[in-house]
Amino acid sequence: MATKTILGQSASIVAWVTGGVLGVVLCTVLGLSCRQYYLATVEQGQTIARLTAENLTGALAFEDPQTAEIFLQTLSTSEHVVKATVVRSGQGVFADYEIRTPQFDRLMLPLNENITLENEVLGEFTLWVDVWPAFRFGLQWAFFGLVCWIAGTFVAFLLARKFYEQISHPIGNLSSLMTGVAEREDYTQRISDGVIEEVNDLGRAFNGMLMTIQDREERLRRAISDLEQARDSAQASVRSKSAFMANMSHEIRTPMNGILGMASLLSKTDMTEQQIRYFKTMEDSAQSLLLIIDDLLDFSELESGKMTLVEEPYSPSDMLASVHTFFAETAKEKRVELTVTIASEIPDKVLGDPRRVRQVTLNLVGNALKFTERGRVAVTVNERLEGGARLLRFSITDTGIGIAEAKHGQLFSEFFQADFSSTRRAGGSGLGLAISKRLVNLMGGTIDFYSRVDEGSTFWFEVPVVETIANPFNRALGTLPPKRSIESQVTHEPLFPADTGVLVAEDSEVNQLIIKEMLGLYGLHPDIVSNGREALAVFSQKAYALVLMDIQMPVMDGVEATNRIMSLQKDGVNEHCAIVGLSAHATRGDRSKYLSMGMVEYLTKPIVIEELERILKEFLIPAHD
Repeated sequence: MATKTILGQSASIVAWVTGGVLGVVLCTVLGLSCRQYYLATVEQGQTIARLTAENLTGALAFEDPQTAEIFLQTLSTSEHVVKATVVRSGQGVFADYEIRTPQFDRLMLPLNENITLENEVLGEFTLWVDVWPAFRFGLQWAFFGLVCWIAGTFVAFLLARKFYEQISHPIGNLSSLMTGVAEREDYTQRISDGVIEEVNDLGRAFNGMLMTIQDREERLRRAISDLEQARDSAQASVRSKSAFMANMSHEIRTPMNGILGMASLLSKTDMTEQQIRYFKTMEDSAQSLLLIIDDLLDFSELESGKMTLVEEPYSPSDMLASVHTFFAETAKEKRVELTVTIASEIPDKVLGDPRRVRQVTLNLVGNALKFTERGRVAVTVNERLEGGARLLRFSITDTGIGIAEAKHGQLFSEFFQADFSSTRRAGGSGLGLAISKRLVNLMGGTIDFYSRVDEGSTFWFEVPVVETIANPFNRALGTLPPKRSIESQVTHEPLFPADTGVLVAEDSEVNQLIIKEMLGLYGLHPDIVSNGREALAVFSQKAYALVLMDIQMPVMDGVEATNRIMSLQKDGVNEHCAIVGLSAHATRGDRSKYLSMGMVEYLTKPIVIEELERILKEFLIPAHD
């Protein structure tokens, strides 16, 4: 009996010790597993948040909430994601999407990621991850572990001495496996069955947990792969669209050079009144087409985030005088009074981007004249101070048809036109106001309007400026010079010696004829070649003072030809010859790019004869000298 008592006590001690060890192992396994499960959930959420933020860059830069919501909807593939929100910097919620309702709001973990473009923070993306499954997972397995611990302790009490080694050995394997999984995150490992069924149940449960985690890891990888493909596809789409717009601009401007070039040459001839009217119609139509092309290019640059501004001194008075000159003939033909008034406190010179300010003003004045059949269009400029900043306010008021209130909210949208009917009074691409709004915002200003049907509209925009020269005089803009006449401005008396060496490299026969005729107006007889290789061949055979080099040509393009000619100039061949680029590409960065390659000037097709004359006078010696 004493022996049985000692054995029983030993069995009890072994059973309790075994149970204690089993409990510690179970707690450790469950604790580390739950922690791993929780960390995996958080890591998955952080990865999804980071990739989604990268994919949302294009939508936020292009102000496209619909595309953002489409990206957010793809998050429904993750069972841990509850909702997502995109906040634009300084402008509130840009897009949001609620995927599912969490069981416990307190167990939602917010993960934040900045949405950046070229180191500029555009907004913030917040992803709410439901971590309740991790806690639920722990509770479930804790209960199951408790059951296993009780069963194991009871069995150990009965079979302690007989099965001690058989029990301790698989527990040690399980502990080692758990440690390996926690350290290497290799969820493919499995524990094999032994002779003790209770321990096998624990191993199978652990294997089941590993299978669950492994399955979620694989789904996470697939989700990440899908998001990366979507991001690459979106980026490729933006690049393709920008390239398409640039190529289309080049292809359209090339024949337009023929149309406007011939029109410019025609304007130097004697014409009847009827022919002048025909010419004016042709010239105005071609200029309208160029404006549409420029709008599309600007819109493409703004969408891709490549639009940049310059800051240089300009005269608001001179800028508005050019706007008045541009529309004076149109206003006269429509019998609409066009006035421009500048407040006396406006400085003579300010710092800003004159090209973009003029572009917005042209868009607004053009729209006002387009929809005004009688009365007047008044352009006024005033100054306003706000928080120490100087703002110039440009207002364009018309007595036109006005805009229905129901359409006010959409007026600055892309491709939107207030009149969709087949009998609409005026055409247009529907991009002018959208581009104007983006340009004004890019300049740090604001734009808005107020309008009533049949009473007219007033569009206004404000841009910040810095005064460069004080203006002590009071003045108002009075009579402005008329629009450029189409009558001949170039004498047929040669301005330059006939033997002046001018080389033209141009592959289009139409453009060759136009440039030849234009140069002929100034007494010049250029040598004309069709590609860069031919230009290189003849350059060293004759003294040239000027080379007009087309950029895009077969065999050898203008860039390579320019580089090789500059190498010849370093060896003393026509070392003082100026190289001027010619191209139908008209994006903002083209001019600076080609000038940085060694060209002294750059002309955009269609070639304006006044610009050509300016370059000839700058780089050639006149006949009287």
